[in-house]
Amino acid sequence: MRNIYRHLKNRRISNVHFKRYFLIYLGLIIYLLFFISVTWTGWFDIFFSGAALHAGAKGIDFYQLPRGAWAFWHGGSLTGDPLADGSQYAKQAYANGNVYHPLFTLTLGSLLALFDPALSPYILLSSKLLLSLVVIAYFFWRFRASRYIGFAVFILLANFSVYLELAAWQFHFFFNMLLFLLLIGLVEKRAALRNGSLYALGMLVKPVGLLFVPMLLFKGRRRTALLGIGLFALATALFLIGGVGRYYVENLMANVSSSGVAGPNQIISLAALLHFTTQWPDFVYQTIEYSALLFIILLSALRKTHITTALFLHIAFFLCFYNMVFEYHWSSLAYVLAVGVVASPEFQTRFSRFCILLTCLPSCFILLNYILMSKLWGPSG
Repeated sequence: MRNIYRHLKNRRISNVHFKRYFLIYLGLIIYLLFFISVTWTGWFDIFFSGAALHAGAKGIDFYQLPRGAWAFWHGGSLTGDPLADGSQYAKQAYANGNVYHPLFTLTLGSLLALFDPALSPYILLSSKLLLSLVVIAYFFWRFRASRYIGFAVFILLANFSVYLELAAWQFHFFFNMLLFLLLIGLVEKRAALRNGSLYALGMLVKPVGLLFVPMLLFKGRRRTALLGIGLFALATALFLIGGVGRYYVENLMANVSSSGVAGPNQIISLAALLHFTTQWPDFVYQTIEYSALLFIILLSALRKTHITTALFLHIAFFLCFYNMVFEYHWSSLAYVLAVGVVASPEFQTRFSRFCILLTCLPSCFILLNYILMSKLWGPSG
């Protein structure tokens, strides 16, 4: 009888465990399938256009970093232009000129440049797998008491925009990880030194964090904001000596001052959709954009607005109005929403969770691609 009782008790515990963590196990399976698809089978590529996957130009963004670092260490420019003798890292592969921050280029780019150009993308991919699992495990451990932790982890693991980021060999992953850790630190009210450092590192990958300054100030994170901006400015200024990092500042200023008319077929933003479906005067688009930003800043200033909500709104603004938002940029939503689900009641309602679940699907981008391409090419396209 005692053995039967133990067996039934263990079985009951196993059932409770499986029920509680079912979504996490399912998410892990999907996430591992993502990596198998990227490296081998291409199962999930059917959900995205060839342009989104960089078909025929694989590495067009990836080789920016190792090419820039390699050229710099061989007496060339951080933009990755060929040397005087024509030599270049991954010469056989086409790549855009490097636009990443000099410090980010020299750290990660130098490491990748140590490997054969055909191997380095898979070195990065394996690093992404290991690092993401470690960070997600950390997130799970910090919020394991939340009843929504399973759903939150599932959102991180089963998001198809995350898959596209992997499949397109992008570096946006590092911005996402740092944004994720920063938001965890802000929710837990960690030390300003830690949060400010994460904030600065995130801006070295993608300067999207410049949008967060008003929100951080309103939410009482002044030291985090000042430290992050200060470190980012210092790192940038140091590379302006001798003009080494001039390319970065020029590209940053060009994007900030851009008119926002870039569009199909891979610019997936509200601004692009408006520009290519309407013929309004430019001031109308600018009024919409600035009004949205002002509204978000004012809403973030309210004491009752949770910091996860405020950061979510700023990321949403970036995705809707930044001039160069590609499909993989939408992967950032997963990391902000996951923290929101475990930290703020606003993300925990049934309707909120239903909408959050929809962000995991690629369906909306299939529809947007159809609308934009129909507008671009017309009925005979």
